[in-house]
Amino acid sequence: MLRTSLVFFISLSILVVSKTFGQNQVFILTPDKLEKDNLNLPDITNWKFKKGNDSLWSDPSFDDSSWTSLDSSDIANLKPDDSGFFEGWFRFKFKFEGEFEDLPSFLVSSNTAAQDIFLNGHLAASLGNTGRNGEPWKAHLRNETIPQFIPIEVNKEYLIAIHFIDFIDPGPLSSTEYNILGQSSFLTLTTFQVLETRVEMDMAAFGFFGVGLSIISLLAFLFFGLFFMNPKQSHLILIALVTTCIGFIPLSLFLQYQFESLAFPTWIVGGIIYFGFIGLFSFTPLLISSIFLGKIPKWLKALTSILALLNILSLYFGFIHFITINIAIAIFLIGYFIFTSRKNLKSSKWIVLAGIVFFLLLLTFYLIGNWIELELIINYRNFFVLFIVISFPISLLIYVAFWLKESLVKERQNAIELLKVTNEKKEILEKQNVLLEAQVEERTKDLNQSLKNLKSTQAQLIQSEKMASLGELTAGIAHEIQNPLNFVNNFSEVSEELLDEMNEEIEKGDLDEVKFIAADLKENLSKINHHGKRADAIVKGMLEHSRANKGEKAPTDLNALVDEFVRLSYHGLRAKDKDFNADFKLELDPDLPRVNLVASDIGRVILNLVNNAFYAINEKAKLGIEDYRPEVIVSTNKIENEVEISVKDNGSGIPNSIKDKILQPFFTTKPTGSGTGLGLSLSYDIVKAHGGELKVESKEGSGTTFSILLKTNSK
Repeated sequence: MLRTSLVFFISLSILVVSKTFGQNQVFILTPDKLEKDNLNLPDITNWKFKKGNDSLWSDPSFDDSSWTSLDSSDIANLKPDDSGFFEGWFRFKFKFEGEFEDLPSFLVSSNTAAQDIFLNGHLAASLGNTGRNGEPWKAHLRNETIPQFIPIEVNKEYLIAIHFIDFIDPGPLSSTEYNILGQSSFLTLTTFQVLETRVEMDMAAFGFFGVGLSIISLLAFLFFGLFFMNPKQSHLILIALVTTCIGFIPLSLFLQYQFESLAFPTWIVGGIIYFGFIGLFSFTPLLISSIFLGKIPKWLKALTSILALLNILSLYFGFIHFITINIAIAIFLIGYFIFTSRKNLKSSKWIVLAGIVFFLLLLTFYLIGNWIELELIINYRNFFVLFIVISFPISLLIYVAFWLKESLVKERQNAIELLKVTNEKKEILEKQNVLLEAQVEERTKDLNQSLKNLKSTQAQLIQSEKMASLGELTAGIAHEIQNPLNFVNNFSEVSEELLDEMNEEIEKGDLDEVKFIAADLKENLSKINHHGKRADAIVKGMLEHSRANKGEKAPTDLNALVDEFVRLSYHGLRAKDKDFNADFKLELDPDLPRVNLVASDIGRVILNLVNNAFYAINEKAKLGIEDYRPEVIVSTNKIENEVEISVKDNGSGIPNSIKDKILQPFFTTKPTGSGTGLGLSLSYDIVKAHGGELKVESKEGSGTTFSILLKTNSK
């Protein structure tokens, strides 16, 4: 429980000192002992004390010679017990002598303990509640206690007996190590005129604390608002926090005056002040470092955090005086940062420095003036307290105003410099644009020529690929026609021999043999006619493809197209390579609808895919893998509103590293001279031109499947 003096009108009077101890010692109070109509009762070291309670101890005739005469060490040992309770009695005698203009007859106590004060055995005043009336203990609260009038006469001896009970209410700032009393008297006798003046001073103090709290609250809200508008400026949030912590001082005093009559817990008031000081002396070094050094070192952040934690821990363990160490460290750091940055002080930094110096000078003047009882301080105490509290926040407000002005000037200078640089760059760019336009025009001519050459080269490559495809197609056609021609030649030669035999049999007159030979001739002629028609059909089919090669789409039987070009590919490869040996299988869907397409273009795609499949399985066969049977499966299927042509081989597959490149122009895995790298690229373009899709699935070492997906005529 914090025990702070709640009486702001403390009047220092000359203490009546007596070196006589005993039951009959009487303190003589004369007019020359008065100071400003205030008369402090004798120093506590001249009082008698006994711990405990007995109603007889208020009787003037009671012998208190065995009671303790308190000295400074005794006073220091007057502490509450473990439960926070303290009870005892004080006694002393006094007498007024001399002529008093205004006899000080009003009793005022500066201690918050409950007190029953007896004058010559009669209860003269009850401050708080000691419990003698059966009610619970209650502290003496100055604001709810009217100063007690004591009927005192001059030249009459009086005995004052004080029943004193104190109790420390539980709270985080409570400590049973707290001293109950100081050495000076806590009782003062004063006049009615002084009391009236004190009431006016109390009212003024309350008003000043309210004004100070309002000013600091407005400044804190202003600083927080500026920070939220400029979140990157860390010094603004520190200014807001420092101002808020300073505001805890008038807040605590305001609460104490406002709620004292409601028994507002003093440990809460003390806690506000305590944490206000912790925050003030934690954030201020950070603020000074941010302003004067332009940064906050990591070691300072760590030190501040450690000190704040130690302050909280010391509060928990009852060592609340650790904050004094924190204050000393903070003052040293503030001085250190200001001193180290003295060569770089600017106008706004000078304002902060001036604010700190003004605050320290004002505080020093107030403390010294209060100590020596300077009349200026005593008469205008509230003004000085108000100025001390708001001086540093006001200097921070002025600093922020100058900082904003400097920032605006700096931004304006940066804008002017940027505009100047922009104009210079604009001139340079205009000159460069002229040069670039000339260079672009020259480069454009070069690029046009390069593009023309590239298109010519590309056309030649495409033509080369087409010629390669045509060569393969021609080889297949030649092989297809060669078979029926071989049959025609063979049957013609056999028929010629049969005619010679028939002539011989006619000469012999063997008509039965002649008829038999004639039957064989007729059969041979029938076979020659069949194979001739077969050759004619092949030629007609090629002519139809030739006529259809005008880029016009027509309904086409895909099964027939696939069958034809797969066989052409197979026979073409066999014609080129006598060692080529592979199986192919056709799995054609008999219910496949006709598809609107350019037959020659799709035929070229099928031919290219089948050629690649035969090439893949032939290359794998050359590896001599045991039990390997090279095979290509070509199938057609209808999938919803699409038809699919699938070419599957069991070759070596496509490595994952090149799978994304196989459809790129001029990319090939074949040896130099064996391919142009345009086959798959052209196939992809043809399928896309038909609104279809070309897919590839491959597993390295197992084979590859190419799928052509084409839209049907009907959905």
